[in-house]
Amino acid sequence: MSSKENKPIVLHIITQAEFGGAQKYVFDVATGLSDRYRTIIASGQISISKELLVRAANAGIETVELKHVVRSISPLYDPVGYHEIVKLIERLRPDIIHLHASKMSVLGSMAAAKIGRRYKKKGGYRPKVVYTAHGWVFTEKISWLKRWFYIWAERFTSKMKDAIIVLSRVDKDLAYEHGIMPKKKIYIINNGVDIPVSDFLSREEARHFIYRKLHRMQPPKLLNKKNFWVGTVANLYPNKGLTHLVEAIGMVNDQIDDTKYDAYVQSVIIGDGMLRGELTEDIAMRALNDFVFLAGAVPDAYKYLRAFDLFVLPSLKEGIPFVLLEAMSAGVPIVASSVGAIPEILENRKTAILVEPGNAIQLAEHILELMHHETLSSELAKAAHEHVTKKLTASKMIEAVDKVYQDLL
Repeated sequence: MSSKENKPIVLHIITQAEFGGAQKYVFDVATGLSDRYRTIIASGQISISKELLVRAANAGIETVELKHVVRSISPLYDPVGYHEIVKLIERLRPDIIHLHASKMSVLGSMAAAKIGRRYKKKGGYRPKVVYTAHGWVFTEKISWLKRWFYIWAERFTSKMKDAIIVLSRVDKDLAYEHGIMPKKKIYIINNGVDIPVSDFLSREEARHFIYRKLHRMQPPKLLNKKNFWVGTVANLYPNKGLTHLVEAIGMVNDQIDDTKYDAYVQSVIIGDGMLRGELTEDIAMRALNDFVFLAGAVPDAYKYLRAFDLFVLPSLKEGIPFVLLEAMSAGVPIVASSVGAIPEILENRKTAILVEPGNAIQLAEHILELMHHETLSSELAKAAHEHVTKKLTASKMIEAVDKVYQDLL
């Protein structure tokens, strides 16, 4: 056992440290199992953000910066990043390498396989490789050539993995369909959260925080605490479908103009990312500067979810997003895209309203519906809260991951 204090070493490797769902998963699993394993987190793309590494270090977890690993495919950086990972594995000699994100699925698997071949005649050291697929990248809207390449890469490197963790039955079926088969087993482990009720700010406190933050950034003319607030938390990436939310808010307020209602719908998008400029232009083009606000990144954004009358997740691709579980825990009614594993954790018109991904008309229709039907909103929120607190807990997720490790050691 190559470990300090007689603990097996688990090395988590992820492509980027900008905090999102995959990074939260890594953080929760690493910290949740730090009493049983020597857990180490290595991340690339550190020129953009080191948030995961900073949080992990503050929690007492060892961290490593991968200086040559970048998120996008790069003929220049990828060979150097690959050798950087090989050297890291050789130096740490982990018992388990836990990979995250599609690119690291490939680079990390190949690096671990190289180490295994190198030490085959030197004592037989070979690290066990686990990969958590936080949603298959080949399900995104990409060219057929990119899709073919990603499927081939996942299939080719799956034989270098001992176990694959997927978040849902949908993702497991896709793996089998495309011949993505590890040496041992594919496990289904749902994401989970454990959030004390006391962690959430009250509606008034949360609204006051957001109100003040937006006024510092861009004093809004119509940001009114009496209006109906629709919120979301997301990195500003294409897969999050935020342009469809912006379009839907415009549709909703156009309809309100033609009715007797005196309250408007205003949307607050918490998060940052590559599409900020594009979204800003889209909001201005639709004359929605007084109705849609980009709040930027907010640490521990889940604490402010009760500011919203409605949480909307308009994503085009998802696994089981943590922010959705957080909204369920906060007791906020939800409208979400019926994509990925979301229909497995939310039942339409029982725990949430589900809509077609990319359908702004449906988003607008159901935002209006829940705005005007408080009883339905309350029933959905209550049912979702009960479901997440009973079935989708972080402790269950962490114990299930530990069982995967134990099966391999």
